[in-house]
Amino acid sequence: MSSIDKRIGVIGCGASLAALLAATPALAQETPAPAAATQDDNAIIVTGTRVVRSGFTAPTPETSLGEEELETRAPANIANAINDLPQLTPTLNPSTSGVGVGGGTGGANFLNLRGLGINRTLTLLNGNRVVSSTTTGGVDVNLVPQGLVSRVDVVTGGASAAWGSDAVAGVVNFVLNTKYEGLKAHLSAGSSFEGDAGTYNGNLTFGTSFADGRGHLLVDVGGAVQNGVDHFTDRDWYKGWKVVNNPAYTATNGQPRQLVSTGDFLVASGGGVIISGARALNTAFDANGNPFAYNPGTPTSPYKIGGTPNDIGAGYPLVVPVKYGNVFGRLSYDLLDSLTAYVEVGYSASSTVNKTASYVSLGNVTIQADNAYLPAGFTGAPFVLGKVFESLGTPQPRNDRTVMRIVGGLEGKLGGSWSWKAYYQYGESRVLNEVSKNPIVPNVVRATDAIRNAAGQIVCRSAATNPDCVPFNPFGTTLASAAARGYATGTAAQNIVIKQQVAAATVNGEPFSLWAGPVSFAAGAEYRTESYAADADPLSVTSSYWVGNYKPGSGRYNVKEAFAEVVVPLARDITLLKSLDLNLAGRITDYSTSGTVKTYKAGAIWDVIDGLRLRGTHSRDIRAPNLSELFLGGQANTLIVNDPQNGGASYGVVQVLQGNASLKPEIATTNTFGVVLRPSFVPGLSASVDYYRTRITDAITNLGGQQIVDNCALGQTVFCAAVIRNGGTPNLITRVNISGFNASVEKVSGIDYELSYTTALSALSPDLPGSFTLRMLASNTRERTITALGVTTNYLGMVGQLGAGGPPKWRWMGSATYDSDFMRTQLTMRHIGSGVLDNRNIECTTGCPASTTARPTIDNNQVKSATYFDLSQTFKIKTGGKDAEFYVVVENLFDRDPPVIALASFLAAGAGGVYHDLIGRRFRVGFRFEY
Repeated sequence: MSSIDKRIGVIGCGASLAALLAATPALAQETPAPAAATQDDNAIIVTGTRVVRSGFTAPTPETSLGEEELETRAPANIANAINDLPQLTPTLNPSTSGVGVGGGTGGANFLNLRGLGINRTLTLLNGNRVVSSTTTGGVDVNLVPQGLVSRVDVVTGGASAAWGSDAVAGVVNFVLNTKYEGLKAHLSAGSSFEGDAGTYNGNLTFGTSFADGRGHLLVDVGGAVQNGVDHFTDRDWYKGWKVVNNPAYTATNGQPRQLVSTGDFLVASGGGVIISGARALNTAFDANGNPFAYNPGTPTSPYKIGGTPNDIGAGYPLVVPVKYGNVFGRLSYDLLDSLTAYVEVGYSASSTVNKTASYVSLGNVTIQADNAYLPAGFTGAPFVLGKVFESLGTPQPRNDRTVMRIVGGLEGKLGGSWSWKAYYQYGESRVLNEVSKNPIVPNVVRATDAIRNAAGQIVCRSAATNPDCVPFNPFGTTLASAAARGYATGTAAQNIVIKQQVAAATVNGEPFSLWAGPVSFAAGAEYRTESYAADADPLSVTSSYWVGNYKPGSGRYNVKEAFAEVVVPLARDITLLKSLDLNLAGRITDYSTSGTVKTYKAGAIWDVIDGLRLRGTHSRDIRAPNLSELFLGGQANTLIVNDPQNGGASYGVVQVLQGNASLKPEIATTNTFGVVLRPSFVPGLSASVDYYRTRITDAITNLGGQQIVDNCALGQTVFCAAVIRNGGTPNLITRVNISGFNASVEKVSGIDYELSYTTALSALSPDLPGSFTLRMLASNTRERTITALGVTTNYLGMVGQLGAGGPPKWRWMGSATYDSDFMRTQLTMRHIGSGVLDNRNIECTTGCPASTTARPTIDNNQVKSATYFDLSQTFKIKTGGKDAEFYVVVENLFDRDPPVIALASFLAAGAGGVYHDLIGRRFRVGFRFEY
């Protein structure tokens, strides 16, 4: 067990043990815990603004998930409930991080508003920044103290003027109940109906006042284990659907360029397949190395259609296992009636061990005529094997993360309406990336080239220059010795340390009044430093491994900024002007790497009459390049490319990701306009409709290696410098360099809808207990495009492309909840609209896109819509003034299979876990109590 496993275990066991002990009367509190308190009982604190003002609601659209709603849904992780909101695009989570080996993202949960990327969504904890969990700027929501979350605010418009860089798409703020008093605990466990994907959660929260109420202590401990699903084939919907090139396609025959089909596999196997030479494509080797006739089907590089079945991806993980734990503590004390000091300390740890693809060779293994392992009587050498090196074991990526955060602050009142805050924060993330059982490619090549020496012993041909080389049999799957595996594999490893320091101060007040009421004002300043340092093992530095190949790197920048925000009341209680408030904000930000940038927001709220409100904003927002984009030292992996300059031949090359210190901030412009209805003649009804449009210029673009190769071949010479060739005949690619550059424009627009209705059933009949609530949220995305180097690509509806796709046109969720003193029942419906596999694969002739001769290059480009139902049943237990609840949740109630989403990857599942449920029907039971 690793040290991080032990730390997570201690945290998790502590939470569970404490929760059980909490059930004893000796620890019971006689008074129930109060509801979450704000800093000022007369002010509503909202995330959409920094102004603190009684009754003010920001003009920026904002959606909140309250504590009761979160408890009703009882998600296995709070990120699951947030990602169900239509305004968010699920990105990296345990169902999508798959077989990744870099970045420390395995098993993590990140948030992504509008599908603009996790690095354009600012995640806050009680209004304060949180140190990133990765160098790309993502904050792992697994590590939030979930027992203290009183609500989650989602601001769905540009918010950089109020909150700073990264708030291009908006802000997700986890608001903690820092005034909680009492003791509460929560235990839950669940599983899929297939008996896997188990989840186990424990949480304990304690808060108490002391020193006659001047002091307050708060502690929250939590932990969770989420088991994975080991194989795609553990689900009956798995058919191995993939996108492959159509071997019958020509530019003139009217057939699609690509096909969606099952039974399409790499021409490679665990035992080995001859892919060139005298016996090309007609001989393979079984698990014991015995040759047999191989049916190559119809070749379509790098796959084949039909023939001998060989689905390499079938055995790879469907869901990544993860375990995590966290401890949070807060101590506050009123030094004076008008001055409070506080300290917060948080520590979180998470770990996941996964598996990735075995080493796949489509040309590196050449078998000479004198190879010592050739089966007796076998002729036809030399030849090249297509081989999956299962005999070396499956590489196992491990991602461990620890996050430590210390905050010290002061809060005070200056008299009248004026208040102030100041705090200092130090945060540190430590990330371990490693891949064990990782083939060392040069060693594999040497070990498979084995001969017999003069004494008849099998040795490596290169034994004279590589005396440590241990030969092994390239035929079959079980014939490599332990010594051979030890020589041919190793562990690629990297340790990353990310540090963040923040010092900030704000002041709020009402300096004067106008004819319509007081002017409210907020201002502040912030100084922040971000840095990282990463090491790498020697073999990774020389890119000797199959995957991983980490590179050392380091970088640092600082940010100085100041902001001001004002709310100006312009009208009150005039005909058609019940109220009119103007909201203005501005921020000046100076980056040590790229200079000074200005951001601003102008918004207005117009209450036309009681129950009818209009709101709108215009903002200029920024996102500065993150540590990875600026300073990444380089991470090399193997990429299989199709080389247009060599007849579309497919072969493996080195792909190196590296930083670009010349990047500058992205600039975004966001406009929103909305209507809010709360008609007095329908008590309990609230509805809103908001239009939004965001345009990002100088957007930082990272294209995939294949895209860079393709763009170079199309004459876009700016990409050709990143494609390194050997200069030989043929002139093959040896390396593709990938780094970001400010060269694209991104656009997203759409309409958000929200409807809620609550009524006491006694309004229908005095004898009916409880209340009934309906809530509906929907998002209609109308545009999602990226324009790079003059080429505009429409990503709208590409629901299967993780990290490269776009949201569906429609996504919505609705819930119906019955709540009484004894029980709470909720039925939730989640809908993901139909989409496409790839909008980029459209073949056009002159006149496109208006010409009717435009055609998709995939024969079945459609992704069907999907609707899921979840049912939650909670039973409330009240005895002696103490509260307890027992609940049962069933997700994906009708066991809806995911739609077919085929990708051009031999590891593709044939379905997508970005929006759709891959696990199937599952249940969770839980118990929570509070004293």
